[in-house]
Order: sequence, then C-alpha cells, then structure tokens
Amino acid sequence: MRCTASTAAQRTSGDFGTETLARVAGKLTGYARLTAATAITTPILVWLPTTRRETTARRLLTRAHHDLDQPAAVPVATAAAASSTPHSTHPSPAEPVWLPLGATGGGPVRQGLHQLGDAWPHLTAPAAHPPEAGRAGPDPSRGLLPSPTPMPPGPSGPRARPTGGPPSCPARSG
Repeated sequence: MRCTASTAAQRTSGDFGTETLARVAGKLTGYARLTAATAITTPILVWLPTTRRETTARRLLTRAHHDLDQPAAVPVATAAAASSTPHSTHPSPAEPVWLPLGATGGGPVRQGLHQLGDAWPHLTAPAAHPPEAGRAGPDPSRGLLPSPTPMPPGPSGPRARPTGGPPSCPARSG
C-alpha cells in the first residue's frame, strides 16, 4: 500500500527560533538512529516561522541529511508559516506549504500534507493490526477505539498500586 496522508504518521517539529538551526539539523542523526532501531520510517516535518529561516534551515538540513548513512530512511520536508495563504490570519500546516528536501524537477513545488506521500514513493503505509482475540472492537456509540497493541506494561516498583483496588486512605488522627 502506498503511503498517503491518511495512512502515514509523521513527526512535526515546530521551530520558534529558540534553538540554533544547526541543532535542528543535528536532530536528523537521532531520527536516523530511531528509524534504524524500530525499522519504522517516519517523515520529519519542520514548521518554521519565516521563509528566511526556512531557507537557512533547508541548507543545513540538506547537508545533515546527505551525511546520513541512509538518507531515504529519514524523509524531511519544511514549511514556513509565512508561505501559507497570503493575508491568512491563521497559517495552517494543512495548506500546500510543504517542500520536501531534495525536491527537483521544474523547480521546487510546495505540497499539501495529503500530497507528501507522492514525494516519498518508497514509503509504505503501516500494516493494520487485526484485533486481538477476545478484545472488543471500537464502540461507535461511545466514540471509543480499542487500546493499541501491544499494551504498555502495567505499573511496577514501589509506587505501583496494589491489584486489589484503589489505594486506601491513611487513617486520620485527632
């Protein structure tokens, strides 16, 4: 299955100018290690406040991306709030503002979130997990979905609750 906006997960990094762009670009190494450890490729989306900051970030991100052992395993796109719809009072990352690293062809073309899967055709959608035996499916009447698999481990250690029920209140003196 090809990766589309409805099937893909992504990590979005909002840049507010509180850290250097070199540090932002340096995070790609950590994302590459995460991808190698989990075997899950997750696009990295970097949202920046201005087109000027985006231009500088793209230069540094491109260099860092090129230095990765497997750059295709860490797809990256950038966008600037300032590049959204002119006169918009609320810039939206859903607009066609995303520019994948390495965009080539007839000049870079900004894309909407729903189009980014086309920029990385090597990505596939995550496999759906069938419900576990004995586990209830979604309850549409309550708007709830079943817990994800695998379930996280239960509490442990000295602060864990006993399995017999809620913690008891200490006796009051006085």
